[in-house]
Amino acid sequence: MGRIWYGATATGPAGIGPLAPGEIRLWRLAVGYLPTETLLAVLPPEEQTLCPHLHFGTGRWLLRQVLGGLLGCHPLALRLAYTAAGKPYLPHSPLQFNLTHSRSLVLLAVTANGAVGIDVEWSGRPTDIARLARRFFDEAERQWLAQHGPADFWAMWTCKEARAKLRGESLGSHLGFPTVPILQAWQTGQATVTVHGDTFEALAPHPEYVAVLAWQEGQPKSDAVLGYK
Repeated sequence: MGRIWYGATATGPAGIGPLAPGEIRLWRLAVGYLPTETLLAVLPPEEQTLCPHLHFGTGRWLLRQVLGGLLGCHPLALRLAYTAAGKPYLPHSPLQFNLTHSRSLVLLAVTANGAVGIDVEWSGRPTDIARLARRFFDEAERQWLAQHGPADFWAMWTCKEARAKLRGESLGSHLGFPTVPILQAWQTGQATVTVHGDTFEALAPHPEYVAVLAWQEGQPKSDAVLGYK
């Protein structure tokens, strides 16, 4: 069973409604799908200056529209704050969220049940996988790639990125996180895997992209709670 992905049109996003306890709700939106004037309409001046970067503008439009809809307020009324690592959050709100983008796709995860992290990568991105693996991956990960091929590189990378974003920290502090146990479990058909206190799930937002969702151990993981079809 796959997760429900909500989209959006110029009038706003779908999937706006009360979050169930423990639910993690997901949205996706193509970069360039909405005209710039639509994006600007719900962005404050400090974010409008970055709107020419369509990834940023699309992500912030989606974020403000979704959070505003869930909280019952205008998107411009939201006052985002930032952690020391630059992760945005909503002060005095139970909602936790995380944005990610790659090439022409933006993803958003929102929950009211603790921190969440999400990462996406375009699998067609030209990358010297062997060099990056030698530099950043441990021996077990390099052996896994040698046995299973380079296709799993992005699964490993997005696991590390999603964990860093879950914890609101830099990627550099999580490059040593072991990902082979996660891939081993996924290979056997296990949908979610908990390693070192964090739970990971592979997502399929588009055939050309690899994405991973991460949340804190202890959040409910049943299909009904997480919003599966």
